[in-house]
This record gives sequence, structure tokens and C-alpha cells, in this order.
Amino acid sequence: MPEMDGIETLKTLRKDATNDRLYTILLTAHDSNDTKLRAFNNGFDDFLSKVASETEIVAKVRSAVRRLEMERRLHTENAKLQSLALTDELTGIANRRAMLQAAEEILSSGRTLSVVLFDLDHFKQINDTYGHLMGDEVLKNVAACLKENTRVGDVIARYGGDEFVLLLPDTDEDSARMIAERVLRSVRNQKTDDVSADAAWGASSGCNVMVMDLIAAADRNLYATRTRQRTGILKRREARTF
Repeated sequence: MPEMDGIETLKTLRKDATNDRLYTILLTAHDSNDTKLRAFNNGFDDFLSKVASETEIVAKVRSAVRRLEMERRLHTENAKLQSLALTDELTGIANRRAMLQAAEEILSSGRTLSVVLFDLDHFKQINDTYGHLMGDEVLKNVAACLKENTRVGDVIARYGGDEFVLLLPDTDEDSARMIAERVLRSVRNQKTDDVSADAAWGASSGCNVMVMDLIAAADRNLYATRTRQRTGILKRREARTF
């Protein structure tokens, strides 16, 4: 003042995004209903007349503190819930929902995205032979291998069951294959109480495409890899027979 009143001052403050959660009380000599309505309509959280008693002022400030503390707690709890909703509980990496959201964001920005789909071999046999707790440890170890062999900006996720997805932004398919092979070597070298895991993978790459189309293409390539592997095993067995 005199260039700006309280309402104009608040409008100026609100232009800075860091002030969005600023708690404001208008202190004015005008305590008419019209003034109060104008204050609230323009973003003030509360209102005080200049003739207010000390007791009323203290009560208003304490009320503001309680409200801000409650908002902070809610914000923290909401952040935790959001994190839980997007995180695989067992492995601590992204879940299917978070992966799909991340992929959509990358593709919608016009960037190239490579997708690698990993599927563990004989995982049901591990569960049946050694128990589900051992199976859980194997899944955790696979997630750790993905973390250790990927780059900042890559997205790793548990797609479901014993399937994992790796999102590689701005990466062509040849580079994606190299990263996939590095991850696979790490998975094969991991052992949990002498129980080792193996996997097959398929990759796909694209730009301006649908997320599920990339995943479907990676799945087809994974299936083709498995078919070639099984055919090779059968041929070796036949050769030994002769």
C-alpha cells in the first residue's frame, strides 16, 4: 500500500508457484460481508478485522497452524499411497500400471522407445521344488539384476508373475538387445542358495505407436526365441541318439 491493497498483493504472490500452499489471512479495517466475500473469492484462507482482540488473533493463527499441519500429513500420506499404487510390493520396482504410464509419457512426447520383455524359465518348477519363499527371492534377485544393468532414465517393472519389462527411451533395437543380453548374463550368474534362474527375452522398438503394440511385438519375439531354443535342444538330442 498505497499502490496495492491486500488482495492485489496476494494475486502477485500467487503468480509464484512456490506460494500455492501459502496460508494467508486478510487483516483489514473493513469488516463488511462484501469485503469478506471478496477476500475469500480471491484466495485468502481467513479474515481478521483490525479491531480484533489479541485472543481472536491468537486463535486464528493457531487454527491456521493446525490446518497446515493436517494438510502436510495428508500430502505425505497421499504421496505414500501413490507410491504404493505404482510399486510392486515384492521387488520394490515399478508395477504394470506405473510402467504403462511411463511408456505412454515417453511415446506421447514423440520419442523412440524400445521395450524388452523378460520371462523366467521354469519358474513354477522352482516354486514347486523349493517353495514360494525361494521363488520370491529369485524374483527379487532378477529385479536387482535389472537395476544394476540399466541406465538412469530407463524404467524397470514387474509386468506380472515371472515377467519383467524394461523400457529404454531414445534407444534403438540393436542397443536394446545389447542391454538385454547384459541383464540376462547377470540373471544367469545370480544364485540363491544354489538355485539359479534363466530367462528368455524379446525386444521391440518404435515411435508414434501404441504401448501395447510394442509389448505385443516384444512378446512375439520372445516366443520366437523360445521356439528356436527348444528346436535346437531337440536337434541336439536327436544327434546324440544317432
